[in-house]
This record gives sequence, structure tokens and C-alpha cells, in this order.
Amino acid sequence: MDLCARVEAELEAGELGDAALAWLMGRAFVSGLVLMAQVGDRHWSPTDRASDTLILLMMRRSLRDLDGKVQDCQWELLGSPAVMPTPLIPFLQPRHASEIQ
Repeated sequence: MDLCARVEAELEAGELGDAALAWLMGRAFVSGLVLMAQVGDRHWSPTDRASDTLILLMMRRSLRDLDGKVQDCQWELLGSPAVMPTPLIPFLQPRHASEIQ
């Protein structure tokens, strides 16, 4: 919500800055598309909700499997606007990665 307020302030001032860039990157790249798919429609059917939940669980399992197979993964990069929506980071990152940050 803070990002939205900052983007609106930049739009009102007629000068796009860091907030607008962060919003654009988060919206236009895969991370934004993932987030919009997950929260965009509040009238999903139970089947749609189950399908989206399964996709997120599979993504989390894949990242955790990767963490066990590849040394020195840079999990802090999940926090980049173009990589992953902020609300999904704690859910998707490997458990120990939060201890690193």
C-alpha cells in the first residue's frame, strides 16, 4: 500500500521516480503476473483456488529442492521487485534463508 501511495504522489507531481519504477517492474515482469493471478479475482471457484494453491506449493517445493542441491544460492534476490512479489517471499523462500537476511 505504501508503494501505491508513493506512486500516486509521483504521478500527482508529474515526476516519475523510484516508486513508479518499482511498481512497473513488479507489475510487468513475471513476479507481478504471479501476484495478480493469485489475488486478482475474489470470485474464484474452489477449483481455481485449489489450482493456484497447488502452483504456489509446487513453486515452494522446487525452491527448497534447489536450495538443497545448489550451494550459495542468493535467496536475498527474491526481494528484488522484478523477481518475486514481496508478500510471497516468506512463503516461498527456504526456511533458513530468512535467517540469512
